Amino acid sequence: MPIEKSAGMDQTKNHQKLVKQCLLYLSGEGVLCWANNTGTIKGEDRFQRYGLIGSSDIIAITPPNGSFYAIEIKTGKAVQNKNQKRFEKAVNKVGGVYLIIRSIEELKEIF
Repeated sequence: MPIEKSAGMDQTKNHQKLVKQCLLYLSGEGVLCWANNTGTIKGEDRFQRYGLIGSSDIIAITPPNGSFYAIEIKTGKAVQNKNQKRFEKAVNKVGGVYLIIRSIEELKEIF
């Protein structure tokens, strides 16, 4: 019997697809960038957290001066949570740029 897809599964796939599109575009523009994965994984006897809570989906450093960009990908009606808002404030405080991107076209307008 096939597994029925929920709206959440489609949303996750759309999110992953947009992250990949953004990474490919940025790297093609000469930007040093990587996916900044965060979350938890179940070990034998406990959950283990990885990554900085609330940090953005993509970290990017642009030539020629090494400007720092934290890029949060949002699809559908998704909004920032309180930890993501806290990370945004921290990035802005130190002179970095925090972006919320909802489409590859939106990213292309900026870079």
